[in-house]
Amino acid sequence: QVAVRPIAGIRSSYLMLSVCYLVAVFVSLFVTSATGLGLLLMVTMYPIMRNLGISPASACGVIVTSQSFEIGPTQTNAIFAAGQSGLDPTSYFVDHQIWLVLPMVAVTMVLHFFWQRFCDRRDGWDPAAHRGDAAELDEKKAGEVPAPTWYALLPIIPFVLMMTFSKLLVSDIRMSVEVAMLVSVFAGMLCELLRSRDVRTSLAGFSSFLDGMGKVFGPVVALIVCAEFFAESLKAIGAIDTLLHSADKAGIGSGLMTLVMVGLIVVASVIMGSGNAAFLSFSTLAPAVAAKFGVPAVTMLLPMQLASSIGRTVSPIAAVIIACSGIAKISPFVVVRRTVVPMAGALTTALVLNYLLF
Repeated sequence: QVAVRPIAGIRSSYLMLSVCYLVAVFVSLFVTSATGLGLLLMVTMYPIMRNLGISPASACGVIVTSQSFEIGPTQTNAIFAAGQSGLDPTSYFVDHQIWLVLPMVAVTMVLHFFWQRFCDRRDGWDPAAHRGDAAELDEKKAGEVPAPTWYALLPIIPFVLMMTFSKLLVSDIRMSVEVAMLVSVFAGMLCELLRSRDVRTSLAGFSSFLDGMGKVFGPVVALIVCAEFFAESLKAIGAIDTLLHSADKAGIGSGLMTLVMVGLIVVASVIMGSGNAAFLSFSTLAPAVAAKFGVPAVTMLLPMQLASSIGRTVSPIAAVIIACSGIAKISPFVVVRRTVVPMAGALTTALVLNYLLF
């Protein structure tokens, strides 16, 4: 709500659409779940866009692409890619990821402006005729407990800690993701204790954190175990050696091989509806492939990591697309038609810049 409030006064519909995308990407640095961020934006930003006459499809198209690059050192795939590359998450973010992501965000923002306007005109949607429309929200905010406005700063703590205690600022002390997250949790507990003057209320918040952590760890750990098993199985049957040998005989270079790996990731993400599942399945193969071609592993893993979340954003079975389209009462396939062109532009930008820079 704090992030959305400054943009509420913009009156140009498609300019508002572009600015909303930038705000959503900024919030994605601190809210690392695509579905969680999508639902958060659907109850805060979506009503504002609908009130300005923006179509439900355009609004959903912008919202579901907000987490399409998994930016920052606290994202699951980024952390795993950094580990496979032999880098710490902060170095991966600052030295490599941000140089691709910033132009990708700019390209996506411009494409959203023109593509959503084109689609709306093709569908006969006139924003001026729909100004003042109410949002089609199923979920009510009943039962929410009002929190102080400055609580909005709490999710920013892990990002700030990891950027501060890195080679950027305080190089003598390095902070891991786990420590940064736990420091943030205890900071939140302390704030709630001081606000409520009730130990039980503070501890109840910690209980919610543990419950949520357990729900997330189960699937993630299972995915990592399955991914390692999958990768080792491919190596054991000689599939990787055959692939590398075939590439060597065909004269395929590291650039073309990167395109092949990215293509596999995108197809897998669309089919699975999950960027994590697709990336974890193939990312463990990248270091061996990169070593064969004599290039740093990060030059393959970076576009693969970005492609995994981009592929999820054009999958009609992705949780974030199903959830947001359900609230907006439109088909997931309608939302995918609104995301495919901006995401194609972003992926092309990533591949070109990765080749030129790294």
